[in-house]
Amino acid sequence: MKQCPFCGSEEYIDIRKINVYNYILCNLPVKEDPVQMKIYTCKQCGLGIYHDHLSDDELENIYKNYFYPFHYFDNPDVSWYKDFDVEFISQHVKSEESKVVELGCHDGFFIDLLQKYALSCGKQYKNIMGIEPSPNADIGISHGLKIEKNFFTENYFPDNEKVDLFYSSHFFEHIKDPFSLFKNMLSQINDDGKIIIIVPNFSGYDITHYYYYSWPFFEKMAKKYGAKVIDAKITYSSLRHVEELKIVFSKKDSEYDEIKCPFDMNYVITHEKEMQDKLVSDFLDGFKLIKNFVENKEVVYWYGTANYYLISYCGLLSKMRVKYDIVPVDNELVRQGFKIPNCSTPVELLSNLSNHVLDSMIISEMDKEIVMPLLLEYNIKVKNIFYSKF
Repeated sequence: MKQCPFCGSEEYIDIRKINVYNYILCNLPVKEDPVQMKIYTCKQCGLGIYHDHLSDDELENIYKNYFYPFHYFDNPDVSWYKDFDVEFISQHVKSEESKVVELGCHDGFFIDLLQKYALSCGKQYKNIMGIEPSPNADIGISHGLKIEKNFFTENYFPDNEKVDLFYSSHFFEHIKDPFSLFKNMLSQINDDGKIIIIVPNFSGYDITHYYYYSWPFFEKMAKKYGAKVIDAKITYSSLRHVEELKIVFSKKDSEYDEIKCPFDMNYVITHEKEMQDKLVSDFLDGFKLIKNFVENKEVVYWYGTANYYLISYCGLLSKMRVKYDIVPVDNELVRQGFKIPNCSTPVELLSNLSNHVLDSMIISEMDKEIVMPLLLEYNIKVKNIFYSKF
């Protein structure tokens, strides 16, 4: 391993080799053939590092062209968006006039959720915006949100225009130089301004992630750059199947009280491994149930082509030579006809199955509230339904 990019240490722990799916050359919002990631942890500061990361050109290609699987404005009231903790963000917005900026805002769904939450509390945020370089920004812009399709840089705002709150959700782990990004944010907030960073809690493996973070590491980062941690929260995300770490920073000399988490490297590493072992166990348990469900069935429809586990489970079924025929189905017109890895049949639109009687269908628990009304709308009857955990 090279030197730690944060503290310069050459001491590390090799904690994980894990297979993940690859975005490269992908013409659908799903991941393609698996690649192996090797994750290291710096023994000095606790930063998790993926050293075999993609090239700048590969990452730029993904961020400029990759269309992510979440389509909030098609289903703005679906239950799984409740997984996003808008209350936590909102409690750190000082007033309705505060300048609030989300970095890496995707299609702006968090901005929209935050606005709706404020309205439900009798407030209206008047100065909230997002910065997002990918094509997903166009979706939010088309729905009237203030989003600048751009990369956040040093001195992005004029000197006289300070920000009251920066926040980012599952963005910081994608940045090649997050430490400069943090310093840029810190330099562009008011004296009593705040920065909220939401990341997987040393988990959420993905080839577009450079780093993996813990609360103790963020304390070290804050101290190095003249900031302090003033709030923190760890919750489990049922949508992403990982623990999420929410950290709030302010300038060191601000009025807010500092909170601390004693640094314990052994706990960070042990906890991370326990979380991953549980995820693997849950995955294998789920596969056994899927295998039993599809075995010897003529045709099984699987809703949700953005579901990574469709690819994973179908790949395992192929290797085990289980007799099955899975037809991937979706309600997104853009996905019709595309080929999913490990599926012999192209994606079928759910609407094309109107007035049909299907023998079997797999639906994830996450998609249940979306799919069941659609089955009624299209008059599709399904004899056997399996609700997958993933």
